[in-house]
Amino acid sequence: MTFLHRNAPVDMKTILHHDGALGDVLLSLPIMNSIRRDSALLHFVGCADIGDLLRQFRLVDEATSSGSSRYASLHAGEIDAGTAAFLRTFERAFLFTVNGHSALASSLRAVIPRTTIIITIPSGPGDRHISDFRMRQVGLPAQKADGRALIVPKRFEALACAQLRRFGHDGFAPVLTVHPGSGGATKIWPLERFFSLIERLKKLFAPFVLLLTGPAESDSMKVRVDEFSRRQVGMAHVSDADLTTVAALLARSGLFIGNDSGAGHLAASVGCPVLSLFGPTDPERWAPRGPRVEVIKARALAEIDVDQVYSLAAALLPAGRN
Repeated sequence: MTFLHRNAPVDMKTILHHDGALGDVLLSLPIMNSIRRDSALLHFVGCADIGDLLRQFRLVDEATSSGSSRYASLHAGEIDAGTAAFLRTFERAFLFTVNGHSALASSLRAVIPRTTIIITIPSGPGDRHISDFRMRQVGLPAQKADGRALIVPKRFEALACAQLRRFGHDGFAPVLTVHPGSGGATKIWPLERFFSLIERLKKLFAPFVLLLTGPAESDSMKVRVDEFSRRQVGMAHVSDADLTTVAALLARSGLFIGNDSGAGHLAASVGCPVLSLFGPTDPERWAPRGPRVEVIKARALAEIDVDQVYSLAAALLPAGRN
């Protein structure tokens, strides 16, 4: 078992490899924050857009894409000399992976002896949240999910406020952000029910609504979302925005409603109250971690009706200035 803070020089250069999707990486933020505090320099290797978010929000100092040709030889078992020379500039490495015996894991250990492997998903069933499962591997206690894991820099807060003004927000109405998509078809609540929910919430609470869509959503969904938003007053469709922009807008939101997706994890990470709809995945293990997260769970998302979501959303949505 590795204890991150025990006998760890604070001037240590660290490389961290985590090429999971957005939600997967965000569930590792408690460990990454701890690693950051122990490192003079932290280099992140993973999805390019996630790396940019972490760098812009100062959780890491540098970031490169795991798809870069620089890292190709690590998966082949014969390490390129240039790659090896680059890796030797780091005193330690952390690899977040589902397979601790992969060629990548062996290659990292061969070049950086002080390499810690963190298995991201347990091999068998368990009642532990995925984030806690990972923290236990490095000797960290389970943490209360009552704080923000990502702090939005002031300049991005200002940009988000300016963008909301351009969308038509008056600065007083609560901001409701809705993400109707997800990476898997079985994780998506019917779009018509999202529309019905939004119309009911607008009638009673008059929130300013942001509708998010991204790379995981189909073009047909984006068209329908855009058409719906254009018919409404006090609503904007934010499509394919970069993660730093999305995170800053979520930090200004009074409530996020969405399916089991990376956007929900991002909302929780910046401190936004979250209402997540779960179908096939287990929220006891995969729910977002944040100051206020509520979950509605059903065997299939089609079993969740609008009344259920409306009742909980109405209790969560702030009534005054955001």
